[in-house]
Amino acid sequence: MNTVKFVKMPGEIREFGIEENTTVAELLEMAGETVNNEMEIRADGEPIGLNETVSGYALISVTKRLKGAVA
Repeated sequence: MNTVKFVKMPGEIREFGIEENTTVAELLEMAGETVNNEMEIRADGEPIGLNETVSGYALISVTKRLKGAVA
């Protein structure tokens, strides 16, 4: 089992134990969080999709998308 840190900004950083094939969507479910089209998900600062695995990353963050940013 691995661990990954998760934060939905603004908010506190929480740490979760994950399996090797845990996806972003599954991590969000574990954290009790949802996202919408106005939000951006990043893994160690790089954009990541809901169906990608989070294993190997240290921090998954969800932030409100900047106005004028391209999705």
